[in-house]
Amino acid sequence: MRSNVAMAKTHSRGLTIHFIDGSKMSFSFPAQSDDTYARKLLVGELITNRMLMIESDGAVHVIPFENIKQITVSPAPVEGIPGVIRDARASD
Repeated sequence: MRSNVAMAKTHSRGLTIHFIDGSKMSFSFPAQSDDTYARKLLVGELITNRMLMIESDGAVHVIPFENIKQITVSPAPVEGIPGVIRDARASD
C-alpha cells in the first residue's frame, strides 16, 4: 500500500503552456486520476469552461484559453481521447 501512496505523489506528468505573448509556464504534477472516464470528463470541463486552473505552490493559477496559444501535456494518455490524432510527429 505504501508504494501506491508514493507513486501517487510522484510528479510523473508535465504540462507546458505557451502563451500568445510568447512566454510560457511549465508544471510537473502527479497523475490526477486512474479513472479513464474521469479524465475524459475533465477534458470536457476544460473545454466548456475555457480556462485552465492549476494549484501550485500554495496558489491557484486561473488561465483563460484566450491567453493560450498551445498546451503540451506529456506523456500522452494511454487511453485515447476522442478527436486526438495519434502517433503524429511535429516539425517546423
